[in-house]
Amino acid sequence: MTFALALQDESRLVLDTAILIYKSASAEAYATKHTITRTGQAPALGAGKPLTRKALGNIVAMLGKGANTGSYLSPKILSIGFDYMIWHEAPTQQNVFFKERTASTSTASIGTRGGNAPQPGLVFAVRGNNWWVFSVKGADRPTPTTELCHSPYWNVNQSGAICTGNVKTPGCADPDSIEEWRRVFFASNFTHSNFHGAKQVEGKGGMGALWTDLLDGKYKKFPQKKLIPNGMTLSQLIQKTNSGGN
Repeated sequence: MTFALALQDESRLVLDTAILIYKSASAEAYATKHTITRTGQAPALGAGKPLTRKALGNIVAMLGKGANTGSYLSPKILSIGFDYMIWHEAPTQQNVFFKERTASTSTASIGTRGGNAPQPGLVFAVRGNNWWVFSVKGADRPTPTTELCHSPYWNVNQSGAICTGNVKTPGCADPDSIEEWRRVFFASNFTHSNFHGAKQVEGKGGMGALWTDLLDGKYKKFPQKKLIPNGMTLSQLIQKTNSGGN
């Protein structure tokens, strides 16, 4: 792995600060910030101070100086951190594609089919190459107390995690990449159920019957009565994603 840093002609790098990170067996962490002292030309570690949130913010700002780190935050964004992003997609009409995989003894519930159909409100979460999707009732921007529901899509497990298969994702939690994440999700083929809970949606016939009705034009809007709460609020999702939980 190589790194490149563009400096002004008169600039040179001098060792200035050190950060020591202490970690317990239970993954709890503590950090101290140290100045660098010199005896002659040899650098030495100075006394440390606890690394506060403000000090950490100053370090991040210093490292990003001169880089294009600023970005307009779309109203879609619900939470954003150093390595994650959570955003909302309002209900809309969207093309979806099914290419159902079935065992030789199974009967296809929808088969190979695609078309334009109403979608529910969605909440996406991304951290690194991992991403999740949940549904929400209503069209308004979710609040911290908004109840999340299982999303009505194949290739998504009961925790909301999306199976990417061989799909190439944007790979970064960047506000400018939201539309690319969304495009990749809906441009993929929904091939199989990855849900191992009791049921993913309400109604006789489950997911196959729901999407057959949607693609047949039975509903002008996504039928919210089909959505099943997953027991988590938006606030809990933000906390879970921020802490690195799956």
